[in-house]
Amino acid sequence: MFALLRLHFMQGLFHPVCFAMSFSLLASNSYAGDDHDHSSPHIEMAQSQQPEEHDHDEQNHDEHSEDEHGHEDGGHSDSVIIDAHTAKQSGIITAKAHSGTIAKTHRVFGKVANDPSQISHIGARFDGTIIQVNASVGDTVKKGMKLARIESNQSLHPYYVNAPFDGIIIERHANPGELTQDQPLFTLFNDNILWAEFKIFPNQMLAVKQGQDVIIDNEVFRIAHIIPNTSGGPYELARVRLDNHDHGWRAGVTVKGDVVTQSKTVALRIPNQAMQQVEGNTVVFIKQGDEYTASPITLGLQDHQFSEVLTGLSKDDEYVVKNSYLIKADLEKAGAEHVH
Repeated sequence: MFALLRLHFMQGLFHPVCFAMSFSLLASNSYAGDDHDHSSPHIEMAQSQQPEEHDHDEQNHDEHSEDEHGHEDGGHSDSVIIDAHTAKQSGIITAKAHSGTIAKTHRVFGKVANDPSQISHIGARFDGTIIQVNASVGDTVKKGMKLARIESNQSLHPYYVNAPFDGIIIERHANPGELTQDQPLFTLFNDNILWAEFKIFPNQMLAVKQGQDVIIDNEVFRIAHIIPNTSGGPYELARVRLDNHDHGWRAGVTVKGDVVTQSKTVALRIPNQAMQQVEGNTVVFIKQGDEYTASPITLGLQDHQFSEVLTGLSKDDEYVVKNSYLIKADLEKAGAEHVH
């Protein structure tokens, strides 16, 4: 075609109509060539690449799901990350797993009572007239303190009434000018020593004995003696001496205790407060760095304070012993967010 145009020009015979027809024919052939040479290969390539791009998208979606949730099946993780500062602020405390004693106990109930030897009704040695009184109700006195001055009726000489031990004046029946007569002038009380008196019923009498340990408020005490009940009830009294120098106990308060009747040393022992229920499993949270993982455990012997661990925890594993419920809550929150 180009040769024909060139021939027309060379011969001077070119006419506008001929040029238009020639150009139209050239353009038609050119577009036809483009459709054949370029358009078809481009479509085939797109069609052949489309399944690969779809597979790539599915793979990216699967990888994203696995990275986000930690499981290909979409399940949520069994661990949480808590930095050291947050754990400290939350009161999360850990310990190393080790051996210990599991005790078989009997739960008993009773009341706190005063020590009879620490209550004194102080009177005058000789009848006379009260000249001076130095103590009143509520006063704390020391052993040997002069509580009152008395003038004897026989010798007419004064003498002093002294405190027999440290304590608090809880009653006073002495005023200057009064006669002593046959009555206590003061009642002195010391609560540094108190007694827990537990009722031991017939079904417990064969197991509970003098000298056994008693756990009261996580502290270990010992049964000093067992005495008959003089009030007529069907029980005996197991008496436990309480050191009350910090004045944490009060007479008349109801108290419960666990009498240790048998004990066994086990390879792994954890406090009961360390355990939580997660998805129907009993777990402890094992700490590795800042990661806390819920580990299902199998239990053996148990008492009111501790449990033996048979599987799921190893010696010297660091696990949460206090405020583990906070980690459980965090784990459940993460699971709920995953569902929604």
